[in-house]
Formats: sequence, structure tokens, C-alpha cells
Amino acid sequence: KGIRVDRTMGHHYDMVSGNKNLITMGEENRITTNDSVSTIGGKLTMTASKDIRIRSEAGSVTVDSGAGITTISGNHVLIDAKNVLVLKGAKIVRDDASAEDKVTGNRLDETQGGHNISAGSVGIKTPGGSKKFVGQNDETIVTGAKKTVVGGASIPFGDVNVIQTTAT
Repeated sequence: KGIRVDRTMGHHYDMVSGNKNLITMGEENRITTNDSVSTIGGKLTMTASKDIRIRSEAGSVTVDSGAGITTISGNHVLIDAKNVLVLKGAKIVRDDASAEDKVTGNRLDETQGGHNISAGSVGIKTPGGSKKFVGQNDETIVTGAKKTVVGGASIPFGDVNVIQTTAT
């Protein structure tokens, strides 16, 4: 029982030619005032019974596996970007049977090239108005039947401009 203090004013090396086990029954605190580098020739496993935090006060945090696969997994995964979230990849794949995107505010999808949607069926619903602006030709091909239903308060009063098509 007691306290042990090792103070080294110059360099300090621990060299072990076999296995090294360090068991701490209390907290372990490490303070490094300059860079810290760990080089591991095999795999690295970190296991904690509580939270693990990787944090940089002012710099960046990079998780990179080089040529391998980087996996982030958990029951719920939260990515919290305070400004912009960028997903880079030649192809971004959602690997699930059913997906849902929920946005509580406005959403803008901007594609500088072509934008194709392929689905078993497509449904669009809005409680407000809808506008479609096409800068060039607009073509619709229907291989089955087409049904248009327009309902509104002005129809029973003989509004003849309910459906209006104009060519200029």
C-alpha cells in the first residue's frame, strides 16, 4: 500500500521482449503535452464496459482503414454535423429492405447531372400547392390507363378554368 512516483527528466524507455500486461484497479490518466504516436504491428482491440469518446478540442478526427473496410455500427448511430455533412463515395448504397427519411423542415435535392428515380411505384402527397417547372420538353409515357381527378370549391359553380392547357 502507498504511492509510487517515478520521475524521469530525460527520455524513458520500457522494452519488453515478451508479453506485457498492465492491470490498473482504479483510474488511469495519461497526459502528453506534445504528439502521441502508437504503432501496432497486429490488430488493436479496445473494449470498455461504458462509453468510449474520441475527441479533438480544435483539430480534426480521422478514422481511416486505408485499403480495408471501416465499419461504424451500433443499436442507434447518430452522426451530428453542426454545419455540413458530406458523404463521399463512387456509389452510396442503403442496404436495408425498407428505408425512411424524415425531414421536419424544408428539403432541397439538387442534382447537377441527370436525376433518375426507379421504383415499384411512386406516390407524392402534399397538403399544399404543387409546381413543376420544365426548362425544355416534357414527355409522359403511360402504358396503362391515366386518370386525373380535380376537386375544388369552384367546380360546382361552373369554373371552366379548373383544368387549363395553353400552348404559346
